[in-house]
Amino acid sequence: MEHPYQRSHGGKARRQSSDVDDELAEDFFRYFSEIGLTLRIDPVEDAPGDAGQYIRRFAEWMAVAKYPKLVSNFYLLKSDATARPQALRLNSSARRFEQTGPPSLSPCAGT
Repeated sequence: MEHPYQRSHGGKARRQSSDVDDELAEDFFRYFSEIGLTLRIDPVEDAPGDAGQYIRRFAEWMAVAKYPKLVSNFYLLKSDATARPQALRLNSSARRFEQTGPPSLSPCAGT
């Protein structure tokens, strides 16, 4: 049985919930894409293979990011034509990349 309030306000509540979901998705995309823009490397201006530039740029992003915990780990995957790809994980406190296994690509917690 439907309550009269639900008939008159239920559609509005669903629209508001959908609007909030859309806004959260837009915010997530905006904040998550900032890290990619911050870390991008210019092939003309930047020295290829310089891992230090990623460390500096990641630290800059962390300092100004609205949600710095959005990124919990940062990996570089290095490869060449003769070897298997090598996974490096950023140790932020030591300000260096350390060799590790490949990251697990499991879904986010709580999903």
